[in-house]
Amino acid sequence: MPVSEIVAAVFAILAFAAWLSGFIHWIALFPYRKPEISASRLFLSGYLAYSPSTYTPEGQHLHRRFLASLGAFFLCGLCAAMIATISRP
Repeated sequence: MPVSEIVAAVFAILAFAAWLSGFIHWIALFPYRKPEISASRLFLSGYLAYSPSTYTPEGQHLHRRFLASLGAFFLCGLCAAMIATISRP
């Protein structure tokens, strides 16, 4: 197995771990949403999850971790895709 395929697989595993971390942080943010934001509104309006104004000040640290996890997911996924594409003969 070529080294590039191993590196791409490692980035794919890291991307999955980052996605899982983001999902767990998003679930952990539910108790910190502001009273006017219902759970169904948060589910149906995806952009609300990314807005810091959706959560109380006590939940801002979890929100930053959530955004960092999603950033790591996209970065690792992009790296895995680039390495897998470039390494093909």
